[in-house]
Amino acid sequence: MTTILVISAMDRIGTRLVTRLAGDPGVTVRHLEAPRALRAVLRGVDKLFLALPAGEDPVAYADAVLEAARAERITHLVHVSSDPEVDRRIRASGIPYTLLRHHAPVDPRQIADVAAIALADEEHSGRTFVLRAVA
Repeated sequence: MTTILVISAMDRIGTRLVTRLAGDPGVTVRHLEAPRALRAVLRGVDKLFLALPAGEDPVAYADAVLEAARAERITHLVHVSSDPEVDRRIRASGIPYTLLRHHAPVDPRQIADVAAIALADEEHSGRTFVLRAVA
């Protein structure tokens, strides 16, 4: 059984991702809107989806998540990329990662679908995907 934590202030993506992952009988999903005690929340979690909240300092927020994720030995982090410095810190963290970037409005379902695939398959670790809107 794999446990995945979805930290998502981008509710439309997080909600869709949780719905998509919940259909897999081998996956337990936890959804967290606003992380408080990250280490406690990450305890027992294998993989992590992270979409940083708007209005917060993205680097400080990511640093807190990465520190807790390293301490709890997260095996894969999927991140909706929004800040080059955050991406650099994720790459340097030592945590296997997949970055999802989009430069134009993309349907949240598309982001959730790609995130679910990246979380399910380790072959996407260390890669960056640029998502484009599907007409």
